[in-house]
Amino acid sequence: MSDDENADMEEWEDPLVIPPAKSIFTDFVGPPQEVFQHMIDNNGFDLLKTKTELGLDQYGCIQMINYLRTLINKGAAVPAKLNTEDFLKDEYYAPVLDNDSLLQYDYEDEMEETQQQTQENTTQKCKQLEGELTELKREFEMYRKLTERDTLGGFSADELRTDAAKVKVKSVAKEDSDPYFSSYAHFGIHEEMLKDEVRTLSYQNAMYKNKTLFANKVVLDVGCGSGILSMMAAKAGASLVIGVDNSEIIETTKKIIQRNGLSEKITLIRGKVEEITLPVEKVDIIISEWMGYFLLFESMLDSVIFARDKWLTPNGTVLPDRCTMHVEMLSDNKRYNEKVNFWDSVYGFDMTPMREHVLDEVDIAVANPESVCSEASTINDIDISSAVVDKLEFSAPFSLKSTKAGRIEGLLVYFDTFFAKNCENKIEFSTGPHATPTHWKQTIFYFKKTVQLNEGEVLTGKLDAKRSKDNIRHWTVKLSYSGPGGEQFTQDYSI
Repeated sequence: MSDDENADMEEWEDPLVIPPAKSIFTDFVGPPQEVFQHMIDNNGFDLLKTKTELGLDQYGCIQMINYLRTLINKGAAVPAKLNTEDFLKDEYYAPVLDNDSLLQYDYEDEMEETQQQTQENTTQKCKQLEGELTELKREFEMYRKLTERDTLGGFSADELRTDAAKVKVKSVAKEDSDPYFSSYAHFGIHEEMLKDEVRTLSYQNAMYKNKTLFANKVVLDVGCGSGILSMMAAKAGASLVIGVDNSEIIETTKKIIQRNGLSEKITLIRGKVEEITLPVEKVDIIISEWMGYFLLFESMLDSVIFARDKWLTPNGTVLPDRCTMHVEMLSDNKRYNEKVNFWDSVYGFDMTPMREHVLDEVDIAVANPESVCSEASTINDIDISSAVVDKLEFSAPFSLKSTKAGRIEGLLVYFDTFFAKNCENKIEFSTGPHATPTHWKQTIFYFKKTVQLNEGEVLTGKLDAKRSKDNIRHWTVKLSYSGPGGEQFTQDYSI
């Protein structure tokens, strides 16, 4: 073979090199893959994803590209959702742009690679989720098995007087294996609460806007956590603040108090409120952020009531002093399908037995205000100044009139909180769906049997809330309801 023939052969064997491509929307030029990414980042258009969603082959991609270039050249708006009927036409086989490299790109090979990568990513994600689920189950099981240990110790009044210049952290408990307390040792949970401005600013306003109430008072902070409320109380004028928490976080709180120059005013005690000794006989004010999901989850209100009965002066103040609970109807087909009907077909498999477990548990979520289809009905009103632990369980009837026609998939419960007693400036906040979202969100009870209502029709029922027999920090709810037809439904939930 001659040298010329060898040269011709080498030239013939060179792979096909696609010249730079031009974006459909701008003058950006580069390799096709870079152009694809540029259109995603700058124009919100994913060509390869659109190809998959519309089920296009190589020729369909060519027609779509030419169609889009035609629209851009005419200055016409590109539809938010493309319709194949608009561009799967012979006229769009003709290139709009000379030597358009996007028309030469092999979309079939790209599809195979994408499908393979998607399958690998899905497999990897499933393994990751399985691992996370296993860990969550383990932690949840630990949390359900609450245990208690004996505790000893406390402060003497002499110790407080002689060492007032220091922040004292007195551990009056042995190492406690209770997962409830250990969960509050993690940074993340305190970050979530502190970043909840509705929560934190409400407490701050209740103290800073009522400094006359706090001036020269002794304040007890039940469940002080990171110490934010204790520091606010000190800044509001309290002469002494005692922060109590049974979590390891209190060791970090000690450093926070020192850094903020409040060591002389704040004393910290590690232990359970029910088992500690305070350095004073009485306190003037009790502050606590005790509210949980469904208001009562975690049952921390029990500890506030214990502290109130044991240490609060006769005319003392508990803040917040009142909480109310409310129920509304929910019609959210999209979320119901995502949470409940999802199990009907999971990657082609019938997993409907999982629906029962999903429907036995509440969903803690921020509901779309547009999905609320009734006025609120009050189901509980707690005066923290006089509440009794044995009477926190409650049973409440409700009657909800539909404000629009639709399928009722469930009920949501939220609570409102009030700082009012002895306060010149009253403060309140809501965790309802029409208010600014909080970390408490709302508690959603999905129905096993949905109810179709017309506007103006009424759903009646009763909500019975009791402590779990297995764990006093958990709650169970029995929900009974019926629509216009009179058929009665009953469902049990765990919180």
